[in-house]
This record gives sequence, structure tokens and C-alpha cells, in this order.
Amino acid sequence: MEWVVINGILKDSSKAKIQVASPGIMYGWGLFETLKYSQKKLEMFDSHMRRFRSGAKALGLEIVPSDGEIEKYCFDIIERYNKERGAIKISAVKDFDQTCLMISRRELSYDLDKYKRGFSVAFADVTRNQASNLVKIKSDNYLENLLELEKAKRAGFDEVLFLNTDGYLAEGSFTNVFCFKGKTLFTPDDKCGILKGIMREAVIRIALESGFEVEEGKMTKKEFYESQEIFLTNSLMGIMPVCKLGNQKRDVFGPATRMLYEKLKNTDLTNEEAMGWIRKE
Repeated sequence: MEWVVINGILKDSSKAKIQVASPGIMYGWGLFETLKYSQKKLEMFDSHMRRFRSGAKALGLEIVPSDGEIEKYCFDIIERYNKERGAIKISAVKDFDQTCLMISRRELSYDLDKYKRGFSVAFADVTRNQASNLVKIKSDNYLENLLELEKAKRAGFDEVLFLNTDGYLAEGSFTNVFCFKGKTLFTPDDKCGILKGIMREAVIRIALESGFEVEEGKMTKKEFYESQEIFLTNSLMGIMPVCKLGNQKRDVFGPATRMLYEKLKNTDLTNEEAMGWIRKE
């Protein structure tokens, strides 16, 4: 049996209901966060909730439950499955004059073999509009990403990367992008048309704490091809090395990427406050 929480009530997913004519279903008026949990503890929950509430405000959605209540709903799902690790999705959609809050769980799809092999990536045929209000929100309007990703997968790639309308590197369909230029770790800044990922922020912190210089800015496609090491991030997979960029084969784990990968793997992401990672917006 699959379980979901709908507006605070734990239900068999086959019996869960939402009005099909609601703006959330008809027009994709909603947003979501996807979190990893391990040892039955949620990773970077506070950071995810800050972004979730900020995005909901921008979309005109009122999130009534407190963070503590939403955290409890997550654990209600986790306890039902009784598995040490997995992924939790927190969604909010416009349901006419109210907001429908939904929480569900799924298995993690990233195993050790994928990290050993690395990801192959291609570039999308369409560009990211960095001026769009939606690009900075993890909204339900994901169709462009999914279509480009499916096209890339049919061509044998694992992920697809977007350039923005100015020709600069932006992001992947479900990842943020990093590369090393010499000893400097580079990632596109928020003016390039990216969703600032929670794991992206964590990796930047770990890199700075490890003594790396970090640059957030603009990079052309040519400069990206000339970089030494490339990796991708998101909250479920952490750091994923890139083994192939278009037709260009690359070392799976360069020394700098390996160092950050190990640092991240040994970092407890379930207690941001204890680590001093809670930032006041």
C-alpha cells in the first residue's frame, strides 16, 4: 500500500482525492520540495522549508501548517514505510480558495554504481529564460525540463543542461552545475536563470570551509568545455560527477571533486542549526 498525507490526514494513496478542476491540476499552479531522509532523519529540512514558504508566497499560496507540523506529517509517512532512507516530496497546489498540502514518499534511485560511472550530459535545444519569475521557484511547471530530459535520455544521456537566452550556462533539468577552473570552484549565479538548489548551497559552504575559492557568475559553453572537472548536485543525489559532456569524455572523479564528495558524504545534513548553517533571510 502507498501512503500520502493530504492536508494533515494520512491516507491510502488510492483513496486520496483532490478536485480535478482546481487551478493546481488544470494549470500547474503549485510548487514542491524534494528531501532526502536517512536513518529516518530529514536532511536540510529547515532550508527546504524556507524556500518552500518563499515560493508559496510568490505564487499566492497560503501554507497554514507550521514547519513543525509539516515535519510531523513527513515522519508519519516515514514510519508507515519503516525504511531507513528514501525521498519525501512536499507539494502545495492551489485548490480554488485554499491550498492543498500533499506529502508522499518514494525510493532513492541513486546507487553506488551510478557514482562510479558518473553522469553523461548533453545540452538542451531550448534556452532558459533568466527573466522569468518562475525560474527561481520550484514550481509544478516542469514540462519543458521533462521534455528536454526525455529527449536527452533517448540519445543515451543522463541529464540535460540549459544555456540562458544570453548564451551563458544556467542549470540542468533537475540539477545545479559546478565545475573547476584551476583551483576555483565555479557555479552559475542566480542572474543566469537558475533555481538555487538546497544542495547547491550546501556544497558551496563545504567548499569554502575546505579552503576552495568559489565563484558564482557567468560562463560560456566554450569555457565550460574547457573546465577541468564537472559535477552536478541536487538534494537526493548530493554530488554526481560528470563522465561525458556531449561527445567529450572526462575523468569521472577528479581529485577536487572527490574531496568534496567525501566531505559531503561525511557531513551530517540532518542538523543545520548545530552546524551553524541556519541563515536568516
